[in-house]
Amino acid sequence: MRIEEAWQFIKDAEQYGSRLGLQSITELLKRLGNPERCLKVIHVAGTNGKGSTCMMMASVLKAAGYRVGVYISPAVNGFHERIQIDGNSITDREIVETVMPLKAAVDKMGTVKPTEFELVTAMALYHFAAKACDLVILEVGLGGLADATNVIPTPLVAVMTPIALDHTQILGDSLEAIASIKAGIMKPGGITVTCQQEEPVMRVLKCTAETEDNTLYLASPDVLITDHITDEKVVVNYRGSKIALGLSAAYQANNANLAVNVLEKLESHYGYQIPADAYRRGLSEVKWPARMERIAERPLTLIDGAHNPHGIKALAQSLTAMYSNRRIIGVMGVLADKAVEEMLGTILPVLDGIVTTRPTSERALNAAALRMRIECDFETPVLGEFERVSDAIAYVKSHFNSDVIVVYFGSLYFLGEVRRAYL
Repeated sequence: MRIEEAWQFIKDAEQYGSRLGLQSITELLKRLGNPERCLKVIHVAGTNGKGSTCMMMASVLKAAGYRVGVYISPAVNGFHERIQIDGNSITDREIVETVMPLKAAVDKMGTVKPTEFELVTAMALYHFAAKACDLVILEVGLGGLADATNVIPTPLVAVMTPIALDHTQILGDSLEAIASIKAGIMKPGGITVTCQQEEPVMRVLKCTAETEDNTLYLASPDVLITDHITDEKVVVNYRGSKIALGLSAAYQANNANLAVNVLEKLESHYGYQIPADAYRRGLSEVKWPARMERIAERPLTLIDGAHNPHGIKALAQSLTAMYSNRRIIGVMGVLADKAVEEMLGTILPVLDGIVTTRPTSERALNAAALRMRIECDFETPVLGEFERVSDAIAYVKSHFNSDVIVVYFGSLYFLGEVRRAYL
């Protein structure tokens, strides 16, 4: 099989759309010999911070000498980034090696074929098993209970990053409803670590833990605390050691605290050995794109994947903490099904101007409509409106100099376009 054939096989699965439920992926994995049953998994659900928390844990575990698989979605830099081992993305050759048995298994299935996400999830699990990963970190795609990643047996640790309103058309329009679905990854006999959540969410998690005989731990805020923040870095104190985080956004301190709380549970519950130096190196060396990532210096240009009200609030707080004495220009590209008004109400007060554009997506809100919403309800000046992302980038590069901060934010697909244009 050639890589072109493997890509076509994956692309063909897109015709089956998006489907929640475990029936199809369960059958597929059974035909592959149930690779998920031999994996030791950290399963991560939540609304925001999942990717960063996953990558921090993976970086520390790698520094401790473990072979770590990571499954992330969506990816900023293309498909390969979704499946990684020790920070290295899956290669074309490995894709072919994995797709061949997958295709044979799919061909033997009935009329209900796996969706693209189910197929890629199975691909990741098969790849991690074939490469004998010591640990695997799985990020939930959507929700938790009926997400394809939930096909795994009880994980070593289930992790809950901040839970907020997002994907309300699918998951429900209340915190309780969304938390109930995300709590579906809490399995009998397992343990769960959560950061501090809003009270309705905590009630759901506690109730689920009791029902499922799952032990729920609240991450201690004292394990890792913020030491100081500058316009270039976030320095935290982890048990007496000062560490400059590799992900330099103010909100990353909270993700780092959750990550180390989870890793310490691996040590105390399962006997994993993680030296203090592994925490220091792992947290300082971790990389993950589009999280207040610096992609240019003149002017200082950032990209951030904030795409819902909770994420936008974290971005606004980070910009205020790190660049309060600078003029900040935003470039926004967002999907139409997001809570745009609420997002604008949070971010615009910290911006001195904004440029609107349209991500390359059928679900995108067009630049003109976004501009109209801003001009009708807010006072922040709209400096430009561009239906093509490339035109927005050209405008920014020609109109702003080193006295401003430029931050692109919104859809991760949009930020992928921006990142490729700059880097």
